[in-house]
Amino acid sequence: MSEDKEMLSVRTYIPKFNGEQDKFQIWWAQFKAHCSHIGVIEAIGTTRPVNLPTTEDEVIDLSKKDGKLQNQARKANATAMVSLTLAFTKNSLLGMIYSAESVEYPNGEAWKVVSKLMKKYKPDNFMASVELEEELAALSMGREDDPEELFEEISILKNKYSRVNIEEVKLMATVISKAPSEYASTIQNERRRLGTKFDMETLEEVMQELWKSLYAKSKEKTTTIKEMQL
Repeated sequence: MSEDKEMLSVRTYIPKFNGEQDKFQIWWAQFKAHCSHIGVIEAIGTTRPVNLPTTEDEVIDLSKKDGKLQNQARKANATAMVSLTLAFTKNSLLGMIYSAESVEYPNGEAWKVVSKLMKKYKPDNFMASVELEEELAALSMGREDDPEELFEEISILKNKYSRVNIEEVKLMATVISKAPSEYASTIQNERRRLGTKFDMETLEEVMQELWKSLYAKSKEKTTTIKEMQL
């Protein structure tokens, strides 16, 4: 494939979203990357773009700077609406597209769709805090599990509930409480040694190093044996 065709492929690929809550964060990150790549990232905020014209068919003076900015914003909105429409694979999501249409903008305003998405999938309210608490409580880590998996789950929750103020110390306490007993003394020693410098990144490093020394080699050996048997 030529470089031009590869670039065209990247520009035309639109991440799909089926409306499932646990798929939203990954899709949204990919969709933002798509919009940034095609130059319309300013159209997918949660508030109306400053330079977006009052109406879709408003006559703009392109000889002026403001006119050029308005024209750019209008084109970005149109492209973003196309991308959102093609990204959605569920009728209920397409309902957000229809609700963003108006007399002024028959083809819709992208920021209105994004605003509805954020309200539904990233709520900034009391219930979001409750849901976060429940999901943190549901986390677990088995005796030989790689700590990286637990920290990845924590990272996903941080992104999912980014509008909720989550203190790092709370997340650290969650990790420590979920960690098997084998980690307790090592974590405690590092906390005493580093004092206030002991943070989430350090906690992950400590747990990862201990896991490697305790279980990584045995897991590699098990995998090798299984591959040989196959």
